[in-house]
Amino acid sequence: MISINGILNLDKPYGITSMEALRRLKRASAQKKIGHTGTLDPIATGVIPVCFGKATRLVEDIMNNEKEYVATIRLGLTTDTYDALGKTVKEISPSKISFERIQDALSNFQGEILQIPPMFSAIKISGNRLYNLARSGVEVPREPRTVNVYYIELLDYSCPILKLKIKCGKGFYVRSLANDLGSILGCGGMIQALTRTKSGPFEIENAITLAEAEENFVNKEFNNMMSPLDVAVNHLPIINVTHEEANDLSQGKEIFSTEDSFIFSDSNSFSRYRVYDPKGLFVGIVRDEKNSLTFKPEKIFNLNLSLN
Repeated sequence: MISINGILNLDKPYGITSMEALRRLKRASAQKKIGHTGTLDPIATGVIPVCFGKATRLVEDIMNNEKEYVATIRLGLTTDTYDALGKTVKEISPSKISFERIQDALSNFQGEILQIPPMFSAIKISGNRLYNLARSGVEVPREPRTVNVYYIELLDYSCPILKLKIKCGKGFYVRSLANDLGSILGCGGMIQALTRTKSGPFEIENAITLAEAEENFVNKEFNNMMSPLDVAVNHLPIINVTHEEANDLSQGKEIFSTEDSFIFSDSNSFSRYRVYDPKGLFVGIVRDEKNSLTFKPEKIFNLNLSLN
């Protein structure tokens, strides 16, 4: 069996869970080691980077990246799931809600904010998934979580439908935004449609559909659709090392700065670096937490590592 090491920029279709998409890719690719990097609800479409093989060690790095969404919100309806797939629990006419009023309300959702996650979510409380409790008709108190919204823009509003563009950090629930915005406006609100357009360096313009990915895996024509591992950490500064230093890192040894072997910038501003050998091959990630120019291996991949 061919071992695949890389990242697939998947455009998840409407109506299935992220785990179902993952199961289908696992079956089509015949790979055992595969993981996605951020759940999308069944109602949502768009970018999910899927990691194969050694790339699964980079799942956390990708999940920590910024994400961008385009959300369509319907005002006037509140549902138990905060989206159009849930049961309606309240209906209030939004006919008096203006564009300006929505813009003013959106100012509450910028910067570092506290957000209460929805009951229909994968978060665990006392060992139980919230969505399992919610499906049993049980609602429990949820602690607000600190999340970051870097950018939010009202793209369009034609009552009762508004469209937002959102740039946010890890752990942000767009469904909660819709529900909370509706509460502030006094009419309720829920997600009508949602597309993740970007996750870190992975953009929807370059994403591949699930059906296309399955076909390519079955036909063993997957190389052109896989991104190399270092794309996931292309925001990190670069260190170039010698073959000997690359080998030391692969054995778990520290390496030290020398003028001949290291090329990096703003070294005092970073603690993590991506490392390349003299042939330009990605070695892995190192860490220099004390800015001592002593680099400890964090994630070393030994992909095509050469010693001369």
